[in-house]
Amino acid sequence: NVRSAMIVILASMLIGCVTSSADKDNVIYFDDNTPPNVVSMYEGLHIADIMNPASTNRPTVGDVVTVRGAVTAVDWKNSGLVGTETERSFWIQESECGPHNGLMVWNDSIDETLLEMGDTVDATGYLVEHNGVLGVDVYTVAIHRDETTLLPAHWLTSTEGIERFEGMLVGISNEPITKVMENGFEIEGLVVDGSLTQLGFAPRSGDLIEAMIGVVRMDGDTATLLPRSAKRS
Repeated sequence: NVRSAMIVILASMLIGCVTSSADKDNVIYFDDNTPPNVVSMYEGLHIADIMNPASTNRPTVGDVVTVRGAVTAVDWKNSGLVGTETERSFWIQESECGPHNGLMVWNDSIDETLLEMGDTVDATGYLVEHNGVLGVDVYTVAIHRDETTLLPAHWLTSTEGIERFEGMLVGISNEPITKVMENGFEIEGLVVDGSLTQLGFAPRSGDLIEAMIGVVRMDGDTATLLPRSAKRS
Protein backbone atom coordinates (compact mmCIF):
# COMPACT_ATOMS: atom_id res chain seq x y z
CA ASN A 1 0.00 0.00 0.00
CA VAL A 2 0.99 3.66 -0.21
CA ARG A 3 2.10 3.90 3.43
CA SER A 4 4.34 0.84 3.15
CA ALA A 5 5.86 2.13 -0.08
CA MET A 6 6.64 5.47 1.54
CA ILE A 7 8.32 3.74 4.49
CA VAL A 8 10.52 1.79 2.08
CA ILE A 9 11.36 4.98 0.17
CA LEU A 10 12.30 6.88 3.34
CA ALA A 11 14.40 4.00 4.61
CA SER A 12 16.25 3.82 1.31
CA MET A 13 16.90 7.58 1.38
CA LEU A 14 18.35 7.37 4.87
CA ILE A 15 20.75 4.52 4.23
CA GLY A 16 21.60 5.52 0.63
CA CYS A 17 21.87 2.00 -0.74
CA VAL A 18 20.72 0.10 -3.78
CA THR A 19 17.38 -1.47 -2.96
CA SER A 20 14.63 -3.24 -4.82
CA SER A 21 11.46 -4.84 -3.54
CA ALA A 22 8.60 -6.64 -5.21
CA ASP A 23 5.15 -8.06 -4.70
CA LYS A 24 2.71 -9.46 -7.26
CA ASP A 25 1.50 -6.00 -8.27
CA ASN A 26 4.45 -3.66 -7.95
CA VAL A 27 8.20 -3.50 -8.16
CA ILE A 28 9.99 -0.58 -6.52
CA TYR A 29 13.56 0.07 -7.54
CA PHE A 30 16.08 2.31 -5.79
CA ASP A 31 19.71 3.14 -6.38
CA ASP A 32 22.36 4.98 -4.38
CA ASN A 33 22.02 8.40 -6.01
CA THR A 34 19.53 9.85 -3.53
CA PRO A 35 20.22 13.60 -3.44
CA PRO A 36 21.67 14.90 -0.14
CA ASN A 37 20.02 18.29 -0.62
CA VAL A 38 16.83 18.80 -2.55
CA VAL A 39 16.25 22.49 -3.13
CA SER A 40 13.18 22.23 -5.36
CA MET A 41 11.00 19.14 -5.68
CA TYR A 42 8.03 18.98 -8.03
CA GLU A 43 5.63 16.12 -7.33
CA GLY A 44 2.49 15.13 -9.19
CA LEU A 45 3.61 16.78 -12.43
CA HIS A 46 2.21 15.98 -15.81
CA ILE A 47 4.88 15.24 -18.38
CA ALA A 48 3.60 18.21 -20.38
CA ASP A 49 4.49 20.47 -17.43
CA ILE A 50 8.13 19.58 -18.17
CA MET A 51 8.12 19.30 -21.94
CA ASN A 52 5.86 22.18 -22.96
CA PRO A 53 7.85 25.44 -23.13
CA ALA A 54 4.60 27.35 -22.51
CA SER A 55 3.84 25.53 -19.24
CA THR A 56 3.26 27.82 -16.25
CA ASN A 57 4.29 25.02 -13.88
CA ARG A 58 7.56 24.15 -15.60
CA PRO A 59 10.49 23.09 -13.41
CA THR A 60 14.04 24.05 -14.35
CA VAL A 61 17.10 21.92 -15.00
CA GLY A 62 18.48 20.72 -11.66
CA ASP A 63 15.11 20.45 -9.94
CA VAL A 64 13.91 17.09 -8.63
CA VAL A 65 10.69 15.94 -10.27
CA THR A 66 8.26 13.03 -9.98
CA VAL A 67 6.26 12.06 -13.06
CA ARG A 68 4.04 9.14 -14.03
CA GLY A 69 3.75 7.51 -17.42
CA ALA A 70 3.60 4.26 -19.36
CA VAL A 71 6.81 2.76 -20.78
CA THR A 72 6.83 3.10 -24.58
CA ALA A 73 10.42 2.15 -25.48
CA VAL A 74 13.62 0.96 -23.80
CA ASP A 75 17.31 1.09 -24.64
CA TRP A 76 19.48 -1.31 -22.65
CA LYS A 77 22.34 -1.27 -25.17
CA ASN A 78 24.42 1.33 -23.30
CA SER A 79 24.57 3.30 -26.51
CA GLY A 80 25.64 6.51 -24.82
CA LEU A 81 22.65 8.47 -26.12
CA VAL A 82 22.78 10.92 -23.22
CA GLY A 83 26.50 11.45 -22.90
CA THR A 84 28.13 8.36 -21.41
CA GLU A 85 28.69 4.76 -22.40
CA THR A 86 26.85 3.37 -19.38
CA GLU A 87 23.52 5.15 -19.36
CA ARG A 88 20.43 2.97 -19.79
CA SER A 89 17.38 4.74 -21.09
CA PHE A 90 13.66 4.31 -21.38
CA TRP A 91 10.78 6.51 -22.42
CA ILE A 92 7.48 7.14 -20.70
CA GLN A 93 4.33 8.81 -21.92
CA GLU A 94 0.97 9.83 -20.48
CA SER A 95 -2.19 8.30 -21.87
CA GLU A 96 -3.15 11.38 -23.85
CA CYS A 97 -1.61 11.42 -27.31
CA GLY A 98 -1.46 15.20 -27.62
CA PRO A 99 1.91 16.94 -27.95
CA HIS A 100 4.46 17.34 -25.13
CA ASN A 101 3.42 14.09 -23.40
CA GLY A 102 6.59 11.98 -23.71
CA LEU A 103 9.80 11.97 -21.66
CA MET A 104 13.19 10.28 -21.75
CA VAL A 105 14.36 8.70 -18.47
CA TRP A 106 17.78 7.26 -17.72
CA ASN A 107 20.04 5.76 -15.07
CA ASP A 108 23.43 4.05 -15.28
CA SER A 109 22.56 1.02 -13.14
CA ILE A 110 18.85 0.27 -13.42
CA ASP A 111 18.11 -3.44 -13.77
CA GLU A 112 16.76 -4.06 -17.26
CA THR A 113 14.73 -7.05 -16.06
CA LEU A 114 12.49 -4.79 -13.97
CA LEU A 115 10.79 -2.94 -16.83
CA GLU A 116 8.32 -4.22 -19.39
CA MET A 117 6.67 -2.37 -22.24
CA GLY A 118 3.47 -0.78 -21.02
CA ASP A 119 4.42 -0.71 -17.34
CA THR A 120 3.11 2.35 -15.51
CA VAL A 121 5.94 3.97 -13.57
CA ASP A 122 6.45 6.81 -11.14
CA ALA A 123 9.91 8.20 -11.88
CA THR A 124 11.72 10.54 -9.48
CA GLY A 125 15.03 12.21 -10.23
CA TYR A 126 16.89 15.27 -11.44
CA LEU A 127 15.66 17.15 -14.48
CA VAL A 128 18.77 17.32 -16.66
CA GLU A 129 19.80 18.16 -20.19
CA HIS A 130 22.48 16.18 -22.05
CA ASN A 131 23.52 17.29 -25.52
CA GLY A 132 20.24 19.10 -25.96
CA VAL A 133 18.13 16.12 -24.77
CA LEU A 134 15.84 16.99 -21.86
CA GLY A 135 14.99 14.17 -19.47
CA VAL A 136 15.10 12.81 -15.94
CA ASP A 137 18.15 11.17 -14.36
CA VAL A 138 16.22 8.96 -11.96
CA TYR A 139 17.11 7.62 -8.53
CA THR A 140 13.72 6.07 -7.75
CA VAL A 141 11.37 4.22 -10.08
CA ALA A 142 8.13 2.68 -8.80
CA ILE A 143 6.75 0.20 -11.32
CA HIS A 144 3.04 -0.61 -11.15
CA ARG A 145 2.50 -3.97 -12.84
CA ASP A 146 -1.21 -3.80 -12.11
CA GLU A 147 -1.55 -0.70 -14.32
CA THR A 148 -0.28 -1.81 -17.74
CA THR A 149 -1.04 0.50 -20.66
CA LEU A 150 0.21 -0.22 -24.18
CA LEU A 151 -0.11 3.20 -25.76
CA PRO A 152 -0.72 3.56 -29.49
CA ALA A 153 1.60 5.64 -31.62
CA HIS A 154 0.57 9.13 -32.66
CA TRP A 155 0.67 8.98 -36.46
CA LEU A 156 2.20 12.04 -38.06
CA THR A 157 1.05 13.42 -41.39
CA SER A 158 4.07 15.73 -41.57
CA THR A 159 7.39 16.19 -39.80
CA GLU A 160 6.70 19.91 -39.49
CA GLY A 161 6.54 20.86 -35.83
CA ILE A 162 7.82 17.44 -34.76
CA GLU A 163 9.68 18.99 -31.81
CA ARG A 164 6.29 19.11 -30.03
CA PHE A 165 6.38 15.32 -29.93
CA GLU A 166 9.82 14.98 -28.34
CA GLY A 167 9.93 11.85 -26.17
CA MET A 168 6.68 10.52 -27.61
CA LEU A 169 5.85 7.38 -29.56
CA VAL A 170 4.97 8.40 -33.11
CA GLY A 171 4.27 6.68 -36.40
CA ILE A 172 5.31 7.66 -39.92
CA SER A 173 4.19 6.06 -43.17
CA ASN A 174 4.96 6.19 -46.88
CA GLU A 175 8.14 8.24 -46.63
CA PRO A 176 11.10 7.72 -49.00
CA ILE A 177 14.66 7.36 -47.71
CA THR A 178 16.65 10.39 -48.87
CA LYS A 179 20.07 9.52 -47.41
CA VAL A 180 21.72 6.44 -45.87
CA MET A 181 24.08 6.79 -42.90
CA GLU A 182 26.23 4.39 -40.87
CA ASN A 183 23.64 3.77 -38.14
CA GLY A 184 20.45 4.72 -39.92
CA PHE A 185 19.05 6.94 -42.63
CA GLU A 186 17.20 10.16 -43.31
CA ILE A 187 13.73 10.91 -44.55
CA GLU A 188 12.43 14.40 -45.22
CA GLY A 189 12.87 16.49 -42.06
CA LEU A 190 13.91 13.56 -39.87
CA VAL A 191 17.02 11.53 -38.99
CA VAL A 192 16.32 7.86 -38.26
CA ASP A 193 18.79 6.38 -35.76
CA GLY A 194 18.88 2.59 -35.88
CA SER A 195 20.67 2.13 -32.55
CA LEU A 196 17.51 1.37 -30.53
CA THR A 197 16.50 -1.73 -32.45
CA GLN A 198 17.47 -3.85 -35.45
CA LEU A 199 15.64 -2.48 -38.48
CA GLY A 200 15.47 -5.90 -40.13
CA PHE A 201 16.56 -4.54 -43.51
CA ALA A 202 19.45 -2.66 -45.09
CA PRO A 203 18.22 0.86 -45.94
CA ARG A 204 18.82 2.14 -49.45
CA SER A 205 18.35 5.63 -50.79
CA GLY A 206 15.01 5.92 -52.58
CA ASP A 207 13.38 3.01 -50.73
CA LEU A 208 9.90 3.72 -49.39
CA ILE A 209 9.28 3.25 -45.67
CA GLU A 210 5.79 1.77 -45.53
CA ALA A 211 5.40 2.19 -41.77
CA MET A 212 7.69 3.05 -38.87
CA ILE A 213 7.02 3.53 -35.16
CA GLY A 214 9.49 4.99 -32.68
CA VAL A 215 10.26 7.71 -30.16
CA VAL A 216 11.34 11.24 -31.04
CA ARG A 217 14.56 12.70 -29.71
CA MET A 218 15.60 16.28 -30.34
CA ASP A 219 19.34 16.78 -30.82
CA GLY A 220 19.37 20.55 -30.68
CA ASP A 221 17.28 21.59 -33.68
CA THR A 222 17.62 18.18 -35.36
CA ALA A 223 14.70 15.76 -34.97
CA THR A 224 15.76 12.13 -34.60
CA LEU A 225 13.48 9.10 -34.57
CA LEU A 226 14.58 5.97 -32.74
CA PRO A 227 12.40 3.31 -34.36
CA ARG A 228 10.86 0.52 -32.31
CA SER A 229 9.74 -1.14 -35.53
CA ALA A 230 9.98 -0.36 -39.24
CA LYS A 231 8.72 -1.89 -42.47
CA ARG A 232 10.05 -1.17 -45.94
CA SER A 233 7.84 -1.49 -49.02
